[in-house]
This record gives sequence, structure tokens and C-alpha cells, in this order.
Amino acid sequence: MNLRSLSRPTDRMKDQPEKFFGELFSFVLLSLAFCISGSSSHAQDEAETQAALPIWMLYAAKTVADSNRYFDPKHIDLVIPESLWESAFQSSLELAIPIDFNNDGLMDLLIEQAIAWNGPGGTVPNDNPDLYAPSNVIRLAFKQVETGVYQLATQSVFGEDMVEMGDLSRKVMTADVNSDGFVDVLMCLHREDGREMSYDEGYLNWSSRQKVILSNGDGTYRVDDLGGDPQYQHGCTTAKMQDGSQHIIYGVNNSSSAVVYRYQADQPMSVGGYPYLGGWDERALSPESSGALNYSKYLMSNITQGPDKGVRIFEQIDSQWLEYGTYLFGENRGPVDFINQWNDGVQQQDLYWYDGHLRLSFAVSDSCEIRLTDTESVFVIKLDSNIVPENYVEPIDMDSLEFDQIYTALAIRNGAIEELNLFDEERNYPMSYSFVCGDMTADGYGDLSSIQAHNGLPVSFYKNDGNGDLVRVDVKGLEVVKTLTVLESLPWPERVWFEDINGDGIGDWLQASKGTMRINFGVKPQ
Repeated sequence: MNLRSLSRPTDRMKDQPEKFFGELFSFVLLSLAFCISGSSSHAQDEAETQAALPIWMLYAAKTVADSNRYFDPKHIDLVIPESLWESAFQSSLELAIPIDFNNDGLMDLLIEQAIAWNGPGGTVPNDNPDLYAPSNVIRLAFKQVETGVYQLATQSVFGEDMVEMGDLSRKVMTADVNSDGFVDVLMCLHREDGREMSYDEGYLNWSSRQKVILSNGDGTYRVDDLGGDPQYQHGCTTAKMQDGSQHIIYGVNNSSSAVVYRYQADQPMSVGGYPYLGGWDERALSPESSGALNYSKYLMSNITQGPDKGVRIFEQIDSQWLEYGTYLFGENRGPVDFINQWNDGVQQQDLYWYDGHLRLSFAVSDSCEIRLTDTESVFVIKLDSNIVPENYVEPIDMDSLEFDQIYTALAIRNGAIEELNLFDEERNYPMSYSFVCGDMTADGYGDLSSIQAHNGLPVSFYKNDGNGDLVRVDVKGLEVVKTLTVLESLPWPERVWFEDINGDGIGDWLQASKGTMRINFGVKPQ
């Protein structure tokens, strides 16, 4: 309704009386709806107003108010027992992974909570491994027992009060890796956590054993050790093969081939014959992203050896990965001298030119996939670097440089790999360090959001327009959300993000600080 159309009531009443009174009635309901859904500071006036109104008008006003909401104002707080994090150094809630533990159609949550970055009692380097025990990071299960009602259920799901399997997850993948009809969870573990600690010259070893959170087929789960030597797990992925198996893939930088497993008779088995994969970021397109195909058609791996920065794409043919092509980012300008606080003396590193800037520490750091249109899915890639001024003087002081994160996308079209300009506004409005891909607007297409530190400013995401482009928009409807303020030192939560966690295709609003995560479910697409 155009409210300015009510500015001349007499003419409107003569010419279109039914339309005029209909609009007037809607305006009254909207005004009542605003009062009913307003702030608590007007509670007494609202109560008096509502008491004087007939039930049918209150119901109609509430209906109008609800139809204008993007989020349910009633929030859900998932609270991790305070004894697990209260005095821990730099404790934080890291991830909320949607997973249906018992296949009842209600999405449950696997929560990753950092107890301390370097373990209770010390920092790296440390020659006393006891300071890191028993664990830096725990996982807890919350089951959705009915719509919007969660219960802590780690004991019933895992048979223990907390899951200890390794440190922070660099990446998380969900897939049915043992083909029992239940979703499993693959976590690329950032490093060991104190139970299987290994040291190299007094420093913490960043390698860890390959593990997966595996379904037992009855709604309970366990942690499975896949075997093999500890690996540096910056990159791992799963891929559905043409022979029906699900492969668990770890790229290894210093090896001629990837480390790969598949499940057979509920036991992990090694898989040979894989090409070299860089180990910093791997990603296979899911079967759902491969059109009518019921397998992962393409596999991407970053290039970690040699002077070039880019990715290699492989295509699956007869359950084998054959190289499709290579795509390079930027131009290598050769080595330059630099210094930083972590190294003694002058070091050297290649300087790159990309997207209008000179860059050091230029690397592919992360990726995800987005269903761009009805017929195409693309790889979204995050590039990290430090921006170097064009008038630089060697040795370049790395500690003084601006850290930069760029998002780009690669499509496979007409036999070639094509870089897409989907995030042109990203240069001025960076998304943050960790991003989330998925349908958040209930249209069946992929959108892009991020987990970001909150600073009181509007939060944006990239919305798929359905025509092969992503448009940056602010998340709407947050005025009804109550801000999580569990820390006296902060007027807002430590981090926020926009993600569909209950599986209805509509983005939900999540806030997290220390041991609390607050959820406001989305009720209408943005």
C-alpha cells in the first residue's frame, strides 16, 4: 500500500470508496501491528490498547505483523556447560554443524567449542605436553526433539559427555561415507589436541590423524580413526564416485599422491591411484551440483608447489580423476626481500600482481560450492594475501602490511575454466574470514554468507538473483532479534552469521559468545 495515497481522502472516497476504506483498514491494522510487536518500554500502553480491541482485530493485526517479519522474535539459546569454558584462555564457540542424527526429519546440531587455543595452562612452544591435556576442543550434540526445541544429547548420541577427537576443524564436510543411510561428518583437524601429541624441537606438531564422525546406523555415532600416519589437514573433501562408493580425500603437499579412504563392510580401506593434490584446499562438487549425475563430476585442488598460484581441476571418468585443466591467479613478479616478527633476518618470497594490487603471502585458502543456476554450479574460492604498496622498499616489513581477503568463483564452461566476477562489491565490503555457502532464500539456488566478528554495523550476504549473479544485500528483519550480550565487556556478541540450520531453505540468524549460541529461525525468505 502506498501511504501517500491517503493524503487526499475526499477525492478518493468519492471515486473509489471500497478501495479507500480497504487501504484505510490495512493502515489501521499495520499501526496496531506495530504497537503489538513494539518494544517492551510501551508494555502498559499496549496492554490497555489491546484490552479495548475486539479479538478479531487483534488477530488480524498480529497476522499483519507476523507477515512482515523475517525472523521469529522468539530465540533459542544453546548453552554449553560453563564448567567447560569459564576460565579457559580465549575460549569460543566455533561451529554449529546441521545434521539429522536419527533421520527423524528434524535437523540436529553438532557444536564445536574451543576450550582454549593452545590448551589450558600454556602456549606454544612448550616442553610439557601435560599442559595441553586432555583437550583443547570438544564437540557436543544437541538434538531437536521437536520443532524448535533442542536438548543436549552428547551422551545418548556418542555414549560420552563430550567428544574429543582433535583440535579446531579447518573444514567440515557432511556425507554418508559408509552408505548406511545416515549422514557422517568429516572434519579436517587443524592439529592434535594433547592426547596424541607429537613435538618437533619443542614445538607443537600441526599434523593429526585422519578421523571421521561416523554413524552406527541406529541414531548413535562414534569417532573412527581411518589409520595411517598423521597428516597436516588443511584440505580434505569427500567425493561420490561413479561406482557408488564415497571417497574421503586428504591432499598431501609433500607426497606424490593424495591419501584416500573408502568404507567397505563398515571398515575404512585405503584407496590408491590418486593424483597429487596440494593439501591446502580440496573440494569436490557434490552429486546434487552435477545435474542429473549421481556422482561428483569435478574435483578441485590448489597448487602448492612451484611459483604459480592457482588450482587444478580434475574430471571423474570411469571412477578415475583425470586432469581437466589449470587456472592461475595473478602474475608472478619474482622474489623480494621481507622481514617479519616470526623470522630472524631477511627472508625472500615471490611478489604477485592480482586484482589491481601487489601481494605477498598470496594463496588459495578456502572454497565452497554454489548452485548458481538451474544448470550450473561453481567453485567459490577465497584468496588471502598482504597488500604491498607500489612504492615499496626492500626489505618489506610484512607486519605493517594490510591483510586482504578476496572471493572469486570458477566455472567450467565449454571445455575451459572461467573466472567469474560475482563479488565486485567485495573489494569495499569484505565478507570476513570464514564463509558459508547454501540456499538461504528458499529459491533452490546458492547464496554466500560469512561467520564474522560483530561490530554493531549492518550484516550483509550475497543473494543469488536466479540469473547467474550474486547481489550484496543487508540481512533484513534483525530489529526483532534480541542481541546476545553474555559478556559484560561487549555490547554485542563475539560473532554472528546467517545460515539455514534447520533445513527449510530459509536463512536463520545465529549469535555466539563464549559458551552460548542464540538462534532466531528465519520465517520468510530475504
